[in-house]
Amino acid sequence: ESLLFPATSGRPTAQPTLHRKVRQICQLAGVPVVCPHSLRGLHSTLALHAGATSEVVAGALGHASFATTARHYADPTILAQTQADKALTSLLSVHPAAPAVTGPARRSPS
Repeated sequence: ESLLFPATSGRPTAQPTLHRKVRQICQLAGVPVVCPHSLRGLHSTLALHAGATSEVVAGALGHASFATTARHYADPTILAQTQADKALTSLLSVHPAAPAVTGPARRSPS
């Protein structure tokens, strides 16, 4: 719940300061420089990929609904995969998998 880059006053850090600090961290880590805002997209994408619900992800970003998160932050590919996984899980819970089909029985040559 606490701020990642708190100001000494306890209020959110000014945007230019955030950009500078994130740039410094990226350079120290030897990774491509990103803006602080892109970290929100990365967070939402990774959380969804890891199985977090859309409500949890939206709440973590301070959004009232997941529609805002989906529109601005979440990777569309991950969204589609998450929806497909949920549908498959739902179907499998209603209709358990049938025994594996091994193909037609073979006769030994006479």
